[in-house]
Amino acid sequence: MAIRRLQLGRNARWVSLVVFLLAITPAVAQVPDKFTNLQVLPKDISKNDLQATMRSFAFALNVRCPYCHAQKADTTMDFPSDDKDTKKTARVMLQMLAAINRDYVSKIGKPAPVQVECATCHRGLTQPRLLNAVLAETIEKQGIDGAVKQYHDLRSQYYGTGQYDFGETPLNQLTESLLAKEKNREAVAIYGDELCRQRSNFRLVVSHACHVAPGERRDRESQSGLQQGVRTPSRRQLGEATDRRAVFAQIGIRIQPTLSRLEQLSDNAVG
Repeated sequence: MAIRRLQLGRNARWVSLVVFLLAITPAVAQVPDKFTNLQVLPKDISKNDLQATMRSFAFALNVRCPYCHAQKADTTMDFPSDDKDTKKTARVMLQMLAAINRDYVSKIGKPAPVQVECATCHRGLTQPRLLNAVLAETIEKQGIDGAVKQYHDLRSQYYGTGQYDFGETPLNQLTESLLAKEKNREAVAIYGDELCRQRSNFRLVVSHACHVAPGERRDRESQSGLQQGVRTPSRRQLGEATDRRAVFAQIGIRIQPTLSRLEQLSDNAVG
């Protein structure tokens, strides 16, 4: 039975591979031997080099040919067409990329400096935005509940792929910007809930500071419905500290940008 399941698994993988290859074959087969309307790429570029270049764009943005290229009524690709704005944007991006490598990276002084590529910024996203910027915009438009839902959705879809950084730094930066705008409730929901998932001492201390913000309820389950199963750190978890600021000082290097504001929010903390 185990061998049978293994064989079925292998067959399923082969079927998936065949389907994928069949899916990409039409666009590849349509690539002509000679090219027209090349405005940025070399006009004498070979077919193989052009295909490799196009594939690098597709992988960098996680898109397919129709994202930039128009299609005819019979669904075949109209590669020379400039009907799509995305194609025009791609040309501008290629010129920008060339300028960065030529005018700036080449002057760093290293014998073989790392070249900037499309994937350097895009990382599989058509809009290469940082996680904290995405969440900040959603907070403004939909409120904190919409932003935290978006965080969980993005984490579920993209975790481990490299499109977004789900570590501490983006949430730390977002929290700093929220605290600067006096949006304490939003800072608690983002920083306190998400960073407490792994309960390191650093995360526990900062979460504690957030959750004693004036006007915020101590019952964490009442805040945005997102605090389930997360408890406020005990005295022992805080390292038997007798002075709250001493605890912050021990980790000051890691949270210095946020430290002063968090200490203000923690003025009403218990001992």
